[in-house]
Amino acid sequence: MKKFNTIKLALIAFTLVLATACSKNSTENAIIKPITEQNNQTASIQGRVALVDLDGNKLSDNSGILISANNGAYTTTTDQSGQFSLKAIPYGKYQISYSKPGYGSGLFAEVNHQTTAQQFSLIEKTAMMNQVSNIQVTSLQIKDMSNEPDIAGLIELGIASGSVSIKPVFFNNNNEQKAFRIFFSASNQVDAKQYQAVRKILVSGVNDNPNNHLFTTTELENMGFKKGQTIYVKAFGDGKVDDQFSHPVNGTTVFPSLAVTGSDVTSFQVPNK
Repeated sequence: MKKFNTIKLALIAFTLVLATACSKNSTENAIIKPITEQNNQTASIQGRVALVDLDGNKLSDNSGILISANNGAYTTTTDQSGQFSLKAIPYGKYQISYSKPGYGSGLFAEVNHQTTAQQFSLIEKTAMMNQVSNIQVTSLQIKDMSNEPDIAGLIELGIASGSVSIKPVFFNNNNEQKAFRIFFSASNQVDAKQYQAVRKILVSGVNDNPNNHLFTTTELENMGFKKGQTIYVKAFGDGKVDDQFSHPVNGTTVFPSLAVTGSDVTSFQVPNK
């Protein structure tokens, strides 16, 4: 009888050990399996890019825009509405670029592609891409407005401060307002990659609002310049939609719609008033 009880106890102990081992293996499989499956899962990334012309008008045909993820590892093109779908993309974070000849380029930065109830990741914001500007700035008309009679009187009364008018001269065939980027620097080597400050202005060339290209002493000081300091400027034609973005590697600002060539570098002094 004693021997039988000993055998019975041994069988019970063995059963408990076996059950514990099975339970442990089941738990490990429950943790590991979903992670393995998730690493192998793919889904599409969807979004939209729209094209605009130099006057800021949206185009009806947005097809043929190249969409590229991870430096060309995955590519597709947009349809007429500008919609795109990158198929079978493994879950993860992606830099998604878009471009089209004759137009600018852009970047959807840090797209977090992960499992969703819809089984795809949607980039909700529509990206706008300008036509590359073909406007050639032939010169810059720069004038210190501080000595103009109406402005000088306001300055004396303390109502206004000194100001400088910077107006791009260009050929405009439809009198619509055109966009320009003006780059400011204390160096005469100023351009779209070397500058201290940049401003975007709209100019039609005919009956345009002078305030659109007027820079006050206060504004110039806020750019980091001082009264009496010489500033060098260069202007480029640009698209109306703000489409600049930060370069993913070096962090510099990219202006993808600038005209290939800009104005000659011109200088002026910050008004002392």
